[in-house]
Amino acid sequence: MLDNETRQFAKRLIVAFCSLIFITLIIFILIIPSIEYIGRPAFLDVLVTPLDSVVQINGEIYSNGVYEFEPGIYFANISKDGFESKTIEIELEKNKTTSLYIYLEQNDGGWEYYQERYNEQSLDALLKINGYGKPVLEPTDHDDSGSNFIHTMSIQLYTPIYFSICGEPASRMNCDSISVDYGHNKQCGNKPCLIITGRRKEINQETLAEVGAELEQRGFSLNDYEYVYMQDADR
Repeated sequence: MLDNETRQFAKRLIVAFCSLIFITLIIFILIIPSIEYIGRPAFLDVLVTPLDSVVQINGEIYSNGVYEFEPGIYFANISKDGFESKTIEIELEKNKTTSLYIYLEQNDGGWEYYQERYNEQSLDALLKINGYGKPVLEPTDHDDSGSNFIHTMSIQLYTPIYFSICGEPASRMNCDSISVDYGHNKQCGNKPCLIITGRRKEINQETLAEVGAELEQRGFSLNDYEYVYMQDADR
């Protein structure tokens, strides 16, 4: 039989062993899952327009840019006086970049703000968020209310476009002066219409390709518009 001292020692040993097991379980349950996030944050790419909108994420103020967060669920509120506010729920995952691409519409449903002279950068951001740029972006909340504005009003800020196509570029010989303007023509019906003007009697594929390239540089696609060609021999 064990003496009293030996039994006490055995009890302490059993208690210590059980405590070790308990602590180990706590480590696996609470600490280990957290360790996998160390050095592996989530990223949030923020692009909001108007550019001076107030962006709050879980109550903290942010501006346009890329930020690191711990993975989890967040709530973003975007607001500006005179515009309809938006609140977006976003889930950020480790090692992944999530986008927060949001634009605000005026309270009256208009878009005049984006057409004002000193708000060109906000307009550029609006175009990017709606897929007019590289890489192609899209609104996080899938809001397409700005599409009609972009296809009509915004292109007016980038037209007319003028350029020349020369048969002999080095000597600037045999050149055709081309202009592209947004307008209305019965041949286009109710679709967005581009008026292309040049010296030649008919537009050729080379000129049409150049028109497409000029539009693409400004974030637009010729495929989104009907076009009418008009000759102006006096150019």
